[in-house]
Amino acid sequence: TASPVGLASARTPASGGAGAQAPTSGASSSSAVQATLLRGRVLAADGSPVAGVPVELVRPELRTFSLLDLTPIPRNESVGTVTSDAEGRFEFTCERGQPYDLAARSGIFSAFVGERHAGEEVTLLLAPDRRVRGRVTVSAGSPASGAEVRARVRGPEWRPARRFETVCDDDGRYELLLPPGMDESL
Repeated sequence: TASPVGLASARTPASGGAGAQAPTSGASSSSAVQATLLRGRVLAADGSPVAGVPVELVRPELRTFSLLDLTPIPRNESVGTVTSDAEGRFEFTCERGQPYDLAARSGIFSAFVGERHAGEEVTLLLAPDRRVRGRVTVSAGSPASGAEVRARVRGPEWRPARRFETVCDDDGRYELLLPPGMDESL
């Protein structure tokens, strides 16, 4: 399970808020603190920092199996969310040795980076989301008003899929915004 300390210690570096750590003395304690921080920056496509972007830290896990077909049911556990500062910087306090995924979204731009660990410096490069549009009809050709459309978005094979959902309008039309660089199935 995720450490409650990870959630309490998620912070924007400049905030100095409740999750801020007191200064430490001595090189050994300072390096221990450094080893538990997962830091990074949110950047626009041109390389400029982006302030005010929510960054979510997710701990992917395979928790259970279906008794019917013995396939893993992936679940992601959100550890916390922080907002990037004026220089696009963010940081989380994490358990060492545990892999984490990071996701950021700002309007129609998003970024996703998987399999990162405490002690790393990560760059989240915002890219335009992919719009997936369509129309759902029933066999007679009339619109399927109110039909649910779901997309499963995968990164590497061994990572849990993320799920996105929407409902068709009165004409059976739908639109989903999906993160860039991932495979989807509707």
